[in-house]
Amino acid sequence: MFGYLCSQRNSISKSMGLVTHGENICVYIDLGDSAEGWTASYVIDPSTGILISHHVQDGPKFHNKIKG
Repeated sequence: MFGYLCSQRNSISKSMGLVTHGENICVYIDLGDSAEGWTASYVIDPSTGILISHHVQDGPKFHNKIKG
């Protein structure tokens, strides 16, 4: 199920998304607009549903990092 959700990340919303983070998933929410925005990210273990970490950082920095 989580693999499907991650594959559909671009269709969820412009301000929300899912990406894989190793064996975990990362749910992110963009706050604000473009260069002035921030991104809140939540890394979750899909086998247990437990939140592993939460970060808030500069939006463009976060998106550049996940693009690789």
